[in-house]
Amino acid sequence: MRAVLRSSAIVFVLIVGASAPPVLGQSATATGSLSVYFSPQDRPGDAVVRAFTSARREILAAIYEFTETQIADALVAASRRHVDVWLLMDESVSRDRGSQAFRLAQTFGSHARIRAGISGASGILHDKFAVVDDTRVLTGSFNWTYSAEDRNWENLVIIESVPVAQAYAREFHHIWDAP
Repeated sequence: MRAVLRSSAIVFVLIVGASAPPVLGQSATATGSLSVYFSPQDRPGDAVVRAFTSARREILAAIYEFTETQIADALVAASRRHVDVWLLMDESVSRDRGSQAFRLAQTFGSHARIRAGISGASGILHDKFAVVDDTRVLTGSFNWTYSAEDRNWENLVIIESVPVAQAYAREFHHIWDAP
């Protein structure tokens, strides 16, 4: 039963959508590959680090909780390789013990924002995604935290698809530019 559900979800992601670039409310067709990681057994944090290590041009990342030092180090290393790193992090958890938010905000300067959700102080930035080099999307329930890696049931999906990456990049810029 479990394998059938996983396969159905993957097929759904691969076949749903339109061939034109997606607009708000539409699906994007994932014509590339798809990888799925489940914590703790598949070590999704390692997959995030590998994706950031392989980046050559740009990383756009929006993340709710962020305490995982190895992922933060991979973003800093990418920036040092002249990868253009842009980072959105949630304000409500930025002061939590172990948060990488202020370290990364200082490191990336104007390329990092710590922000609340749509309704200000009562809302949160609950997204968990990254776009790498306009071709790869990392998304799912996986927060970039020690707990997500070792204690929680979480998932990471990596989609290799330009149309899907474009949709996520548009959403990143929408959040970035929001008042």
